[in-house]
Amino acid sequence: MKKLSWLVTVLLLPVICLAETIPLIHGTTLSGEEVVLPRDLRTQHSILILGFSERSGESSRGWSKKIWAELISERHDLSCYQVPVLAAAPRLLRGVIVRAIKKDTLEEQRHYFVPIFEKEQEWKRTVQFSEPDTAYLLLVKQSGEVEWKTHGEFTPERMREMKTLLHR
Repeated sequence: MKKLSWLVTVLLLPVICLAETIPLIHGTTLSGEEVVLPRDLRTQHSILILGFSERSGESSRGWSKKIWAELISERHDLSCYQVPVLAAAPRLLRGVIVRAIKKDTLEEQRHYFVPIFEKEQEWKRTVQFSEPDTAYLLLVKQSGEVEWKTHGEFTPERMREMKTLLHR
């Protein structure tokens, strides 16, 4: 019996130790730069704000505004990317959608805005998708390993939780 439990432990150990990582994506920022995530994450930690619908944009903007004001402005080891997942948008409208988003995005934040058109189901699994019209946040290491996730409207409690994780 001991041999069997040892064998099960040895076989399951790699599965238990595998950290969840974000899906590999190729995209173009609103400033026109080609990026591959997680490879191009340049800071120790990054916050990814994902939205899966037009209506999630408001929730995403609320989070982004607070994160840039309260975290990014004071930390050099942190970045914040907005990642609208537009795979479900009709191909004919994607350019129009991206131009509208770009028009509403501050110039200095366009480098961190990466619309994506692929792997929607993988992203939904990663964020534990349940509500289409809200923002999903991931705190990830530079390797792309997910450290924390949440979804919904901005709340001071969630911000404190994220800050606590960043200060460990």
